[in-house]
Amino acid sequence: MGLEVAATLDHLLADHASTERLLEAAASEAPDSTLLTTLDEAGLTELAVPEEMGGLGLGLDQLCLVGWVGGRRLMPTLSRLKMTLVGPLVMDGLSGGPSAGAPWGCGFPAIGSATADGGQAEVWIEEKASAALVVGERSSRVVDLGHPDSVVEPEPGVDPGQGRSRLSFDPDASTVLTGADHARIVDRSRVLVLAELSGVADRVTEVSVDYARQRSQFGRPLTAFQAIQHKLADMRAGCELIRSAVSRLAWLEEPRPELTASLGAAAVSVARQVAEDAIQVHGGMGFAWEYGIHLYYRRCLALQQQLGGTESLRRFVGRSIIARRKTQ
Repeated sequence: MGLEVAATLDHLLADHASTERLLEAAASEAPDSTLLTTLDEAGLTELAVPEEMGGLGLGLDQLCLVGWVGGRRLMPTLSRLKMTLVGPLVMDGLSGGPSAGAPWGCGFPAIGSATADGGQAEVWIEEKASAALVVGERSSRVVDLGHPDSVVEPEPGVDPGQGRSRLSFDPDASTVLTGADHARIVDRSRVLVLAELSGVADRVTEVSVDYARQRSQFGRPLTAFQAIQHKLADMRAGCELIRSAVSRLAWLEEPRPELTASLGAAAVSVARQVAEDAIQVHGGMGFAWEYGIHLYYRRCLALQQQLGGTESLRRFVGRSIIARRKTQ
């Protein structure tokens, strides 16, 4: 089932998320509402919903395949968050509110960050969204964006055109969702960020190999130069490292935040290096806005931010190790 869904998403994004269209969204700083609607109508928000609730009930390993395709095709950040957060949480704990397929804002905390209970959160918001789902470490809140105390301030980041904003809200005026295994959902969301990173790294490596085969210097293809060969080999090795990390996490039966953070720190560093190497292989074209290779580098940096950055990940792992040692 996961392979079929991933293949369908791949074809859908190939048709509706061309480089030209992605560049238009990035230039406008607003998410592509038509693409978001198309993905909602295709049932993306129902993939992680249990079958007894009307969804497909895909497991984490299958969702990682979908996330990998999303990274390769630069699926909108909002679509991934709605698939992993809005769908299962809203259908499990919210009644009388917006449907999972309605315009939403959503976000979840970075590893090691403070919870969202303080009334501020980084979120990604669709046009005409009336509610935002803010997932904290222990609970989740549905925030009414029409409430007087709800303030949304656009906050353009390194990955433009995704609807990133800073949301301030009154915690007492929000709806707290209960009855869901929040630790599992948060941990799963982070694993899917790594799956998306894997797709990004795979795609830029693939594109770089094709470019090096076609491009010539001094009458020879770039692939004939040993320096380029070594760089492409290192990129492929990095892709396999990230893929292995995702595979390890996808088969865990219980949440393992410390392991997720450890592998996440390694995967983020490797993915960023792969993206930077891809720009170097492309030379001047790698810096050209029209070519679009920079979009993958930007997405890589944005995903790193969503995980809290490598320093935050390492601090979290270090504190966990120290705390465990003290109890022994």
